[in-house]
Formats: sequence, structure tokens, C-alpha cells
Amino acid sequence: MKKLLILFACLPLFVQAQQKARGNEKTSEPLSQTAVYVFDTGNDMFFLERGDNREKAKMFLGEIDKFRDGIKNGSKAIFVRGFGDNTSTLNLLQLRSNRVKSYFITERGVVEDNFLTRNVVGNNEAGKTNVVMVWIGDRTGRAVAAAPAPAPAPVERPAPAPEPKPKKHKEPAPEPAPAPAPAPAPVVVAPAPAPAPAPVKEVTKPYCWAIRTNLLYDAMLYPTLGVEWRATKQFGIKLDGSYSNWNFSNGPVTRKQNMWMISPELRWYLAAKNRFYLGLGGNFGKATPVSGGPLGYFLHKWQDVNSTRSYDGKFWNAGLVVGYQLLLSRHFSLDFNVGGGYTDFSGTATNAWDDPTTYKFDKKVWSVTQAGISLVWTMGAGAKK
Repeated sequence: MKKLLILFACLPLFVQAQQKARGNEKTSEPLSQTAVYVFDTGNDMFFLERGDNREKAKMFLGEIDKFRDGIKNGSKAIFVRGFGDNTSTLNLLQLRSNRVKSYFITERGVVEDNFLTRNVVGNNEAGKTNVVMVWIGDRTGRAVAAAPAPAPAPVERPAPAPEPKPKKHKEPAPEPAPAPAPAPAPVVVAPAPAPAPAPVKEVTKPYCWAIRTNLLYDAMLYPTLGVEWRATKQFGIKLDGSYSNWNFSNGPVTRKQNMWMISPELRWYLAAKNRFYLGLGGNFGKATPVSGGPLGYFLHKWQDVNSTRSYDGKFWNAGLVVGYQLLLSRHFSLDFNVGGGYTDFSGTATNAWDDPTTYKFDKKVWSVTQAGISLVWTMGAGAKK
């Protein structure tokens, strides 16, 4: 019963020591640059292609390399803070933080013990929501609870002076006071291990399919419609089709622009954001016939003849293409490209009005094979760059 009373007497000291240990956990001042990764509302997936997440990830990998020794010996830690809006749950914020940590574990070989994580429903210091912030700082850890003061040693009391007693009777010596029981040592509770981080699902390509039209050909009254399949992040296959069937009246003279063309192309996307590309493509088609309109004017200048001729023939070309895709929004972009190579155009030409003579032509030349300013609508796999 006496030991139980002593245990209850020491319990407040133990609770006070544990509260003091928890109170000593502080957030370190950043020693590195702070990276802020943006997430879509209600979504826990970590898209490197979202905003400038890829640039921030590349920057912070360099910061980890810079402080690697301190992170490895435990003097430095990677601080992870997740912030969400009022509709977010702590479980959603924990998944986001775990995905960011898993990316750095995969890329740099750090371990879970190198991270200090906290998630908050609400804005961060910059007023942003749906973000995860990471930085490197000194590891403050938890303060060790102070050991209880040793129990005071029992005080020896001087023996009382003997009272006069009858010679025949001796008084028994007083019993020494019992030493107080030592205070029990506080029980240290080990923190529960953090859950394993969820794997990062990285976007492998910016889009799966794209529908496109060449605005430059459309302006020449040569409507074009095409489709592109993005096979991987670096490679895509494009196929365009063009067709026109117009009659242009100029007084008593009627000129025609009848022509179709198919344009396949294999593309290789380059650079960090995969917007520049090189391609290998070509065109083949038929003029049936072309004597006027924008295409007729182009053929007259290309053949270096007068504008009264009507062309009826087949053509094909092949060559290299270089281009750049300018992002307009999540689903739309402009595609600028130009190509050059070998062209073969053969058929018949007729001087339709002043001299109805028909003659054959066969022109083979190295020249520009295509040019375009295309409006592109992307879809699938995030449909963003």
C-alpha cells in the first residue's frame, strides 16, 4: 500500500516531464531554398508536370546533395509541411506529403527517418492552399526528460541522552527511522513509427491524343485536319489530311483550286519540357486541277510561269521538320513548324485561255516541303505540359 501511494505521488512529476519534452519540439529555420509543390483540389497525385513542380523538384534534389552529409549523420532534416483548403482532410494531406517524400527517397536514397512531417488544414505563410512545402534545416528533435533528483539521504538522528534508570532495568535503544523509498524512474514511451510513404505516380507523357488544324493552310483556303498519337513522352506520330475544291470567277474566266494531300510525320520531342521537336515527314497528293486561288498563285511562282496555266498532276516530298509547341492553356497550344527536303511534282499543264496547248512537266527540286501554324487540342494523360 505504501509503494502504491509513492507511485501516485510521483505521477505528476512524470506527466510534467513528458509535457516539457513535447513542448521542446521546434521547427528549424530553413538552411536551403524552400520548394513549394502544387496539387489539384481534392487530388492526392503528385504531378511533376503541374505548374513548375518539375523545376522545383530538380532544384531541391540539388539541395539534398548539398546537405547530404548533415542529413546522413542526423544533424539536418528534410522538413515537409502539407497545407490544404477547408475541404481537405488530414488523410489527403498525409498522402500528398508521402508522395513528395517517396519521390526524394527514390531519386536520392534518403530514408523516412530523414524527414520531419506535419500537415495543416489551412493556408501557409504565403496564403497558398493545396501545396506541400519542403526545406532542409537543423534537426531540433525532442528534449530528453530530466532525470528526477535523487532522494535525500536519511538524516541520522543523534541518540537521546539516557535518562536515569534503575540499575536493574535497561531501556531499549530507539529504532532508526526507515529510509524513504527512491522515486520510480519515468517511463519513456517510444513514438509510433510513421506510415510508409505512398508511391509517386509520375505523369509519363503530357497527353495521349491531339486534334489539330493548320491555320496557315486554312488561310490559303486549303482546309487541314489532323491527329497525333503521343506514343511516349519523347515520341509522337502525326497524320494530317488537306482538301480543297473551289471555283474562282474572274469575269468570263473561271479558275479552280482542286487538290488533296496526306501528310504523315514522326516526331521526337526534346528539352526539359518536351516542347521543341525534330521530325521526319512528307506529303503526297494530287492536283485535279489547280489554276487559281492561293495554291494556284503559289504554283505559278514556284514553276516560274505565267498565271494562265492549269496544273493537273501528282506530287510527293520528304524531309526533316523542326518545330515548337507554345502552351496556351491546359488543353490548347500553338504548333509552329517548318520542313525542308526533296520534292517531285509531275503531270500536265495547260495554257487554258490564250494557248490551249498541253505539255508535260516533271520538276524535281530541294526546297521547303511544309510550313505550319497549327491550333492543337490535347486530351488524355493529364492533357497538360
